[in-house]
Amino acid sequence: MTNQFRSIGLICIIIFGLSSCSNQNSTSYYVDLNKLYEEFDYTDILKQELKQQLEPLKVEVDSLASKLRLFQGQYVNKTPSDKQVEDFAQLQQLWSERNQSYTDIEKQLVAEYDTKLWGQLNQYVKEYCKQKHIDFLFGANGSGVVMYADSTLNLTSQIIEFANDKFNGK
Repeated sequence: MTNQFRSIGLICIIIFGLSSCSNQNSTSYYVDLNKLYEEFDYTDILKQELKQQLEPLKVEVDSLASKLRLFQGQYVNKTPSDKQVEDFAQLQQLWSERNQSYTDIEKQLVAEYDTKLWGQLNQYVKEYCKQKHIDFLFGANGSGVVMYADSTLNLTSQIIEFANDKFNGK
């Protein structure tokens, strides 16, 4: 997602540079993307949904890991039989597969939720900027896209309030 912010930021800077040559009355502000993301009410809802979807998978992976530790603990001072070694290898393979599956599903769901959240947030940001007659709104996230901005141009709090009001039906 960081590369996406950098690309968007670079495009915005180019557009801003080109348009500022022809329009001296443009209004430009910036918003702290990390703060916007974290303080948007929808973020908490999606995080909770993600946790609910992942919890059963996590319980299964944790249970298998506990069985592996227990199995290992039983044979610290004694040699396991061939059957026990085979059972351990199968349990370890099962844990590995389920853990990888959990990781893959988590990555997929996080990407889906991020897309959903940013889609909604971008809609609110666009609406806010149109209402306030803002020509450019830069996203600052500490990635180097915006190296300096006067803090009086920071609209993060106003946009968070607007987005949360819209999201909550106000």
